[in-house]
Amino acid sequence: MLNEEELLNIIVDTADHVMVTDSLGRILYVNAAFEKDTGYAAEEVIGQTPEILCPLDINENYHHQIRSAHRVIRAIRLATINKKKNNQIYYVDQTISPLKDKSGQTVRLVSICKDITERVKAEQRVIKLNKKLETENFKLEQVLSIEQGLNTLLDINKLVDFVVGKT
Repeated sequence: MLNEEELLNIIVDTADHVMVTDSLGRILYVNAAFEKDTGYAAEEVIGQTPEILCPLDINENYHHQIRSAHRVIRAIRLATINKKKNNQIYYVDQTISPLKDKSGQTVRLVSICKDITERVKAEQRVIKLNKKLETENFKLEQVLSIEQGLNTLLDINKLVDFVVGKT
């Protein structure tokens, strides 16, 4: 027969990061995918808050969002920036769901994070390429505008030659 922890490990044996916190936001459990991908062993994060994953240079609004996560009353989904133990930044699509007792009080929060770093980096590359394309398009429009101006000048010279030739 499986004990509760063994059963939980089987259930959350996934490629996504799973974290369970108490109602105050202290980490009670992380799965193997969390340990593998973040570089943190479970023993290092148990008892800590998820802020251990927050990059220090992220704005205060982000930190407030993480600190207030324990007040979740229904499942929320957000994209966040985390840092690994080696300080490498990574992006996650995160769902935080409350687990409530019979009286409706939140007793645990379950956070499931899917690493979306490659997608975010690809989106950032597309944004850079679009900006570069806009710049190149602007340059091309300037060249075409100059060409139209030169064509107008050549037409005026022909007109002047025509008028001078008729007199």
